[in-house]
Amino acid sequence: MHEEAGAIHAHGHIDADNIVLASWYQRIGFTVLPPKSELKLMMDPLSSATLVPEPGEQMITKTLG
Repeated sequence: MHEEAGAIHAHGHIDADNIVLASWYQRIGFTVLPPKSELKLMMDPLSSATLVPEPGEQMITKTLG
């Protein structure tokens, strides 16, 4: 669905204690970052954004296409 809309990157956050969900995301191709790790996204060549997980969360990320 995201790829059909033109997305090139998917990201989100999960509960850092939920190893079952983390494992599922890894099985479908996501990278599960260590707890407290920030995710830096390049919006275009001149801008970026940094996503910071809330306490007890960790970021997930996947490049699409």
